Amino acid sequence: MSAEREDVRHSGSVTACVFSADGERLATASEDATLRVRDARSGAVLATGRASGAARSCAFSGDGASVVSGWDDGALRVHDAATGADAATLLGHSGPVRACATSADGARIASGSDDGTLRLWDPAAHPIVTVLADHGRAVAGCRLRADGRVVLSWCVEGPAQLRDVETGAETALEGGPGGVVAAAFSPDGRQVLVASRGAGLAVCDARTGAALARMAEPAAEIRSAQWRPDGRALVFGTVGGELGIWEVATPAARVLEAQPRAIDECLVSPDATWLVSRSADRTVRLWDMGRGTCTAVFAPGPAISALAVSPSGRRIAVGDAAGGVHLLTPPPATRGTPLVTGAFLYRAPERGFEREPTLACPWCARRWLAPAAVVDAVREATRDEIRAWEIPAEAWRAAALVAACPACHETVRFNPYFLDGRGDVPGADARSVDVGEGVARQAVLEPDPLGETIVPARAAPTPTVPIPAVPVPEAPAAPPSASLLGRLFRGVFGSK
Repeated sequence: MSAEREDVRHSGSVTACVFSADGERLATASEDATLRVRDARSGAVLATGRASGAARSCAFSGDGASVVSGWDDGALRVHDAATGADAATLLGHSGPVRACATSADGARIASGSDDGTLRLWDPAAHPIVTVLADHGRAVAGCRLRADGRVVLSWCVEGPAQLRDVETGAETALEGGPGGVVAAAFSPDGRQVLVASRGAGLAVCDARTGAALARMAEPAAEIRSAQWRPDGRALVFGTVGGELGIWEVATPAARVLEAQPRAIDECLVSPDATWLVSRSADRTVRLWDMGRGTCTAVFAPGPAISALAVSPSGRRIAVGDAAGGVHLLTPPPATRGTPLVTGAFLYRAPERGFEREPTLACPWCARRWLAPAAVVDAVREATRDEIRAWEIPAEAWRAAALVAACPACHETVRFNPYFLDGRGDVPGADARSVDVGEGVARQAVLEPDPLGETIVPARAAPTPTVPIPAVPVPEAPAAPPSASLLGRLFRGVFGSK
């Protein structure tokens, strides 16, 4: 699982990495006194911010236009994501800023420092700042609820706390007597997970702070935890190498395969089909949440120091102690190879159909022409003017129907027929086309948001149908290409 591309790397350990909300950019902070913004597809460095001392934390604004970072010199800096230039320097902390967070609308920034203070900033009206709390000990982490009205913070000792930014009201969470190692709002913001040393996991009411549920104590001390996207379960890792899933409605957790060393962090994919963990044994592992088994391992060599999953789940960012930054793609066997259908689009301005079939890539949404090999395979499959469900089994298995998007290079598999409202496809007329399953479905033609292109809507199969679930009765499934099965991870770039 070596990297396919290498790019500019940090000269010091990577301390944090985070994707923008649209998944297009990745920010990495490092002990080499730089913050870098990268293209999340290619890994190319787009902008670099510099200061004195190490960068300890970073977070994108809601619109992705700026990046907030915390530094060893006590400053909180707001960088232009396009150029890396400092848009603002927020001063107030007297110690390293190890935690920072932004509200969804970007109107508020929260920061926690080794000086023991939790501060709230207004980036549009700096240097206006509110000291929300003085913990008296280093702040280990902070989170802003999506609406920006409540701040969650915790230290290495004492309980996690919630603070209303309007009233200043403070609420302690009943997580346990030990120090807090992780805390996070549930997806709906109504509950908070609290992972404590010696007290395991608890789910607390975000309004009262009362513990609503507690997990039966694990065999080893909790090191990390995160919500499952549906808000009904938590995933956690322990110092003993256990990785588990706790359904909040039950007291006991399901433990997956144990790792040799402590699990420092675990993150869940947006669709909750897999999770990724980084461990003290210098590995990143991918896990199937349904089967509970490890499906892939990435070991760059140096210790793993940072981990992030893109909002789409299509990229995993890994930072290491030697300054390397690696972009990994979860293996297709985990998420399935999208099944797509090419279509001849109607162009309203020209009042006619395109001469070549195209498709919208389910991975990057870019539209591209069906390759000539795919067109030839479809023509061969339909040359006897048969219906889609009458296409011979060998046609569905044709290797020529597998193609890679020229923009993002992700793999898709074409159906052996096209959607065509011109009437040139056997069995089709200007309003309908046969799309399989033994019935003729309507290929409704509707204008796109720009009013320029009319596309077949709701007729193509959904882009998440995995092989072998081909949507045609009695049609044997086609296996993914051997090159895909032979590669567990595809690294876009990494350490040298």
